[in-house]
Amino acid sequence: MTARLTRRGFLTTGAMLGAGLLAGPVLAGCSTPDTAGGSGTGSSGSGAGTGTPTTDFPSKLWTPTDTVGALPDRPKRIAWQNIVVGVTALEAVESWVKKGAEEIGYEYLGSNSNGNSAQTITQMNQAITRGIMGMVAPGQELPAQVAAMKTGMAAGSAMFLFNTGGITCGMAAVQYQFGRRIGEYTATYVKEQLGGTGKVVFINLNVQQDLRPRETGFMDAITEAGLDKSIVTSVDSPAAATQEEGYTLMNTYLQKAGEVDVVAAAGDDLALGAMSALKAAGMWESKPKLMVCGIDGNTQAIAAIKAANTPYKATSAVHYPMVGYAPARLIGRWGEGKTIPQFLEYQSFLIDSADAATKWETDQDRCPELYEEMLGGDTTYIAPRGEISYATRGAIYEGDLPVKLPDLVQ
Repeated sequence: MTARLTRRGFLTTGAMLGAGLLAGPVLAGCSTPDTAGGSGTGSSGSGAGTGTPTTDFPSKLWTPTDTVGALPDRPKRIAWQNIVVGVTALEAVESWVKKGAEEIGYEYLGSNSNGNSAQTITQMNQAITRGIMGMVAPGQELPAQVAAMKTGMAAGSAMFLFNTGGITCGMAAVQYQFGRRIGEYTATYVKEQLGGTGKVVFINLNVQQDLRPRETGFMDAITEAGLDKSIVTSVDSPAAATQEEGYTLMNTYLQKAGEVDVVAAAGDDLALGAMSALKAAGMWESKPKLMVCGIDGNTQAIAAIKAANTPYKATSAVHYPMVGYAPARLIGRWGEGKTIPQFLEYQSFLIDSADAATKWETDQDRCPELYEEMLGGDTTYIAPRGEISYATRGAIYEGDLPVKLPDLVQ
């Protein structure tokens, strides 16, 4: 059965890199003959290569070098396989995949399956058959996507896919880390502003299985800070992660419990809606230390943090432009016979002040500089793990994506 998905299936934009279901419209790709680079048919561009697959998740920080090994005989072409319509986050990813390709002199090939999972695989196979140095794709039907990508890998291409192993380089924004980042902020706030106690509400999105680790990370941060977990009341959100739903949930809670000091939510829209309910209840004035925080880097949430005139204090977010730009540039390294990471961990960046918000906004257009900083060891936005190259292309990570990644070893 062919699956067709719509953007209404997503509860938050941050879930797109930590969950496996997406959908979307056709994006035009450049189209030129298969002479953009190598022929794509040479003997050096096929086979499994040296190296043994592993089920041990890569924990060591990737250290790039200029050492050149065997070269893949593949065209200088990068494919982006989109599957979602009208989602700003993935539009940013797509735009920066294209910019990254153009900067290194590669042809860009963009496709979109308009939510049709069978069409996703068809388009991926078409790009692989045409000849590519590498491909970047969000997850939709992971087993089928991995199978298609393995065909490209056998030909010598580098394949980047969200939320799975079994390909050249896996990628994910780890949902546990999102929750933990906000949990750490909440714990510090409770200890420093509320004397180590208070009533905390966490509005979860456990209705979506892939987002359940957000609550786990939040609660781990609370207890590891030495706070009693009983100060937190978890409130279930249904399928809609909207401001309207956040308002309704908070209003219902206030009618039953009456008091709250902190509201944290698994999505910024829920938190913003809850904040509106708190205002309607007069709590902005009656509780001057009231605090609200969320997850995803919603532009309205960031604006509130910058303005510093509401209880909204923090959000955590992924740098979506780098989600596209870094893989494109790394595919260029692959084509040069250099090493690339086995896994890209997209970090949860905490925006908790006007200065942090300004840095975040400025950095959205600084991908070339941020990429160079990543090569130099900076892990602010991306923690590159493990090492693989065309010469060692058999040494892929074959396991599943852990809910909580092992500590990064420098």
